[in-house]
Amino acid sequence: LGGLLSPASLEALSKASLNVLLPLFLGTSIAKSVTLAVRSGSLLGLWLMPSIALLNIACAALLATFMCALLGISLSKADGKLVVVLAAWGNSALPMVFASSIFRDSPEVLSNVVGGVSLYILGWSATFWSLAYSLAEAASETRELKDS
Repeated sequence: LGGLLSPASLEALSKASLNVLLPLFLGTSIAKSVTLAVRSGSLLGLWLMPSIALLNIACAALLATFMCALLGISLSKADGKLVVVLAAWGNSALPMVFASSIFRDSPEVLSNVVGGVSLYILGWSATFWSLAYSLAEAASETRELKDS
């Protein structure tokens, strides 16, 4: 920011954005989607985006596993585990950036898209912070054993 903020201020602003503002934004988007679904009586639609996230992760992990086998990368080694994690859990918030650009002139549509992406991120983050984290941690332990 051209020297307007000190490095410590930038770090604090970044942490506040990530740890406070983004969860509030996603939470309100999800709350709005749930409210609209309850009012319309279509609660089944709420499971669609988290289910798509799980399907996307499973397909990407399967493809990564196939590519590792094709390239001779062992899934029992750190590199193989990391390839699967990186392939299966890509950047989940990127659709939000595209939606903001595409639907900026249609606030109603943008609101619905943001709600859907927020629900997708809900399914994505649940598996990321459990399964992906444990795979990455196992890869780290494998690498540490190899280095010692």
